[in-house]
Amino acid sequence: MVRRLIGWGLKAVLFWTIWWVVGAVGIHVAFPHLLRLSTEQGLRAEADLIEVMGFPTRFDIAMKDVTLSDPRAGFLMRGATLDVSAKAWNPLHLTATWPQSQIVATQGGRVSIRSDMLETTVAMRPGTSFAFGGFQARMRNANFTSNRGLRTGAEAAEISFWPIWLREAQYDLTVDATGVEPTREVRLAIDRSRRLPQKVDALRIDATIGFDQPFDKDMSEPQINLVELRDLDITWGQVGFAASGTIQIDSLGFPSGTLALTGRNWREILALAVSAGAIPRENEPLIEQSLAGLARLSDEEDTLSVPLIFADGQMLFGPIPAGPAPIIRLVYLQ
Repeated sequence: MVRRLIGWGLKAVLFWTIWWVVGAVGIHVAFPHLLRLSTEQGLRAEADLIEVMGFPTRFDIAMKDVTLSDPRAGFLMRGATLDVSAKAWNPLHLTATWPQSQIVATQGGRVSIRSDMLETTVAMRPGTSFAFGGFQARMRNANFTSNRGLRTGAEAAEISFWPIWLREAQYDLTVDATGVEPTREVRLAIDRSRRLPQKVDALRIDATIGFDQPFDKDMSEPQINLVELRDLDITWGQVGFAASGTIQIDSLGFPSGTLALTGRNWREILALAVSAGAIPRENEPLIEQSLAGLARLSDEEDTLSVPLIFADGQMLFGPIPAGPAPIIRLVYLQ
């Protein structure tokens, strides 16, 4: 019996070794082919493949002098190194570890990215089309600076976007970030008097996002048609904001539905919304007076809970008109 178990164990080790070696050789063979195929499709991908490591549990691919570009879209990414890894039993789940310093250029300008850690994970679905199967990004002390003077970053952030099983074209989105630094333009739009700290203390999003078509290799600009917001929570200095609810978005981008809003230091939030142009300034006195009446009904007058209603192209704070509803449309690089 012991001899039989040893034999099975040796066969398993031999099978797994062959599997890993075949996979490693396949990567060496497929890598130049993928670079050539990307060039034929109008893309440009250049890199030196250093080696494949990670036996027996992983495929770790180390590259240097990496350049990825799409001349038609005006996109370019250049970095000194790029490490890509996948579990040996799940090679379609790829994690890339990016260099601490890299350059990304688009038609809108050039962005320098510096970080202590930046990792992205992309999953592909089994099959010949390698359809999109999910995305995750993790970063620590990341700073993004453009040649036009724009600067943003985060002390820590994790973003995930995964398809929901048996729900076509719907995805779970989560965002957890701390120490988020808005760009100067965003700050001026929201907080012209600079009453808020330089960085957003914490940002959390937990939502299901629906699209009019799934993300796949042959996609043609999917647009959002559903937002199920389980939790949106922002803490920025003395201001706190939370929201939850469900809205539908029609083919023209007009939302309909209701969000339950909770604001801490709500007068400051209202002033920021007016400064940002989300609420017409002429509506501010009426809205503030009405919201003050609602706040007096709660235990804490500084905290306000009110429904935000989207209907017929308009927004309402409860029964109070708040102006035109925003049009929700994604813009894609051409």
